[in-house]
Amino acid sequence: RELGRAISRNPHSEFLQSDDTWVVMHLLYERSLGDKASDEARMHLTSLGSARLETVLVWEKEELAALEGSRWRVEALRRRGQLRLDFQSLLQELGPEALSILGVDEPGYLWARHVLQQYGIYVVAPSGKPMTLIAPGLEALLPDNSVTPSADALRVEFSTDSSLGSMLIASASRDYDIGQHVKLTHTGLACCNGRRLVSCGYALEPNPWDHVEVNLHFDVKPNMHGVLYNLAAALEWDTRLPIPQCGDVLPVDLVDAWGPVQVSEQGHASTAKVAFRISRAQMLPGGRDAFAWLGVALLHDPGLLPHIIEEEKDAVDVYGQDSCVQRGLRALRHAIVTSLEGYPEVRAN
Repeated sequence: RELGRAISRNPHSEFLQSDDTWVVMHLLYERSLGDKASDEARMHLTSLGSARLETVLVWEKEELAALEGSRWRVEALRRRGQLRLDFQSLLQELGPEALSILGVDEPGYLWARHVLQQYGIYVVAPSGKPMTLIAPGLEALLPDNSVTPSADALRVEFSTDSSLGSMLIASASRDYDIGQHVKLTHTGLACCNGRRLVSCGYALEPNPWDHVEVNLHFDVKPNMHGVLYNLAAALEWDTRLPIPQCGDVLPVDLVDAWGPVQVSEQGHASTAKVAFRISRAQMLPGGRDAFAWLGVALLHDPGLLPHIIEEEKDAVDVYGQDSCVQRGLRALRHAIVTSLEGYPEVRAN
């Protein structure tokens, strides 16, 4: 009710209306009820309280040091900071008195968000939009690192009869013997090992989705939409997963709204971020087409143009495919060398 009042005062707040906020507030409210909570809620909260949180968001400083130089260490610190900012937003929107009544404080809020980070899933709702869920019992199932995540492993069946509710269905993708611990897998875990450390805290080996991502940044002009569209099409990451339907668990790329090309506006200037996902199976993502379109795009960055002119002064046709491909390859090589500066031992090898 307090959250609903806050939304009525600030109807445009995405934070207040997000499923994550509502799930977290529900968990904390049920916890504040103590013995007055339902038997099911008490059992779930007791199980969550004894569950071991493993994601990088709860790693100690010494553990995070193992990721020094990795973008996932930066991402972990960014998310930690964002959670604290989220609590301050909640405090501002609801007020300290309302939070006290609901039994919400900063340590409790952070705990609930960490629980949701590790055990929550995102599914396609009947409306077609993403929905955040947390289901009792999921915390008892460790991620299964012996099988590749499957689209059929976990899904929600939404009933058209409101009296029946909805059902979360988990399907085994391998045989289990008596006494074996049942483990969990789903398409939300079909991602690189760095992202899995954020999602569940466990890596997968071998991992067909594992990759390193190298990002390039450059300025773009308004008339570059066609070039950037073709570049994005060439670099589209193949998840090897079917298009999610109603009730399916969403892959993290869709949850994170990841795209190979993203353009941000800063005043009158626009900057493109191009993500190259390099894997063992695909060392040069997108092939010649991707590097050709990248080479064309780089020509339109006023800051890079003088350097390109000097570097390619003997080129016959700077817009020719071979010239553009070589320009794109040089840009990626420079980005890789720059990235490796965070890993001196690797760079030396």
